[in-house]
Parts: sequence; structure tokens; C-alpha cells
Amino acid sequence: MYLDLIDVASHGDDQILATVDVTDDEGKTVRTAYIFPKDTMEWRVAEYGIDPADTQTLLDIILFEPHVQIDPDWHLYSAPTVDDARDHLLDRVQERKAESDRLKPVKRQALRKGERPVHDRLVDLCHMDPEVIAVKQELVGVQRQQALQVRRRDQAVTPRAAKFQGILKEMKNAIDTNNAARASEARSRPGNR
Repeated sequence: MYLDLIDVASHGDDQILATVDVTDDEGKTVRTAYIFPKDTMEWRVAEYGIDPADTQTLLDIILFEPHVQIDPDWHLYSAPTVDDARDHLLDRVQERKAESDRLKPVKRQALRKGERPVHDRLVDLCHMDPEVIAVKQELVGVQRQQALQVRRRDQAVTPRAAKFQGILKEMKNAIDTNNAARASEARSRPGNR
């Protein structure tokens, strides 16, 4: 699959419309519209701790994220750390991008005089407010903590269940002790030697 970003434009006050040519492995190209919030880059910076100045990585994520499969154990809210989740996402994106880069790119139209490259125009349309990113980072941290608490709760044995597990263990030990005592008695009886 090859992705070629053709054009971008504002779509309302808070969305971006990106026109992308998606070429499959057989060479068939379909023009596709991606619509995403203008604050998508802010969110990826806040969620994964990506440098806001690394716009190429952020653009790769925006374009390729819909085409990658994230392992549920390595999702932002389930991975052991944000670094682990980021590394997993970037690995999947880079794998997909490498597949895209191996295919022969579609010929791009030359820029008109004074026209900026489409990637630059996309970055211009995206919100990247450091104060907003900081607030979003706090929000992501709270959400990760909540998800961790839910996982721990779901994995933890409740006190009541632990009580019954303890009773069950005591009963099994008593049965094993009783069976061992009976076996020992049976061996010690005359005629059973």
C-alpha cells in the first residue's frame, strides 16, 4: 500500500479534510478523504510524549494509524508505560510506511509558484498550543491511572473470594491429611504388610 497526500483544507472550524491517494499492492489507486480533528497532533503529542517539533512523525501517525493494527496489550491505556505504547505504535506505523515506501510513488504534481508543500500546509492547519498539550497530557495521565486501577481491580481477588479460597485450601489440606492418615493406618494393620 502506498499513501500519497494530495491536498488538505479546513473542514469547518475544527476539522481537516485531507485528500489521500491510497494505492494497493496491485497498483490500484483510490482517492480517499481523511477527516480528522485539527487537534489530532496535539493529542498524539500529549498521549505518546512525541516532540511537538517532530511533525514528520506526527504526520506519519495521522496518515498511517488508520492502516495499522495495535496489539491490545500495547495500547496507550494497557501498555506498561507510555514509552512502551509509543514504541509499539511507531513500530507499526514505520512497518506500514516501509511497505508504502517500497512501492513506486505516484507522480506528484509540481508546486505552483508560491505554493507551499502539502505537508507544510497540513501542519499549519493543526493546532499545536503548548498550554493545551500540557492539559491534555494531564488528562491522559489520569485516564491511564483509571485504566490501570480497573485492570488491577479486574485482576485482583476480592476479599470475600480470598476468604473462600482460604477455606477451600484448608479443606483440601484437611482432606489430604485425612487421606494420608487413613493410608498410614491401613498399612499399619496386621495382614496389610
